Amino acid sequence: MKNWILWSFSRGSFQYDMLCGLILLAIFVIPRDVFQDRPDYMRLPQTGDIRVSVDDDQNQVYTVKVGMTSPDLVRSELREAALLRLQAYLGREERLETFRVEPVPDSWGSTAAYAIWVK
Repeated sequence: MKNWILWSFSRGSFQYDMLCGLILLAIFVIPRDVFQDRPDYMRLPQTGDIRVSVDDDQNQVYTVKVGMTSPDLVRSELREAALLRLQAYLGREERLETFRVEPVPDSWGSTAAYAIWVK
């Protein structure tokens, strides 16, 4: 057991190859969702379309899902739709003043929501 912990096998040995194989297996087989390494505001809402959370600086962050209603919508239109949905959710008549907006990707890399910090 000591040899396994201290990695004292010589290169090219069966044990060395086994350890490397186990490491590679762990890297490629374990799903990345297991580690939960996203900040809280970058997680998609489980219920509803809007999720309220707090970032590290104690600022309130709204995560707003964007529905892919039309495949020809560009990213700026998705962002604007998310801002309008948040404005309606907050019940404000005037345009929202935001100081930060970040896209939240889904597991395939496409934009599924926007994290929005409101002034």
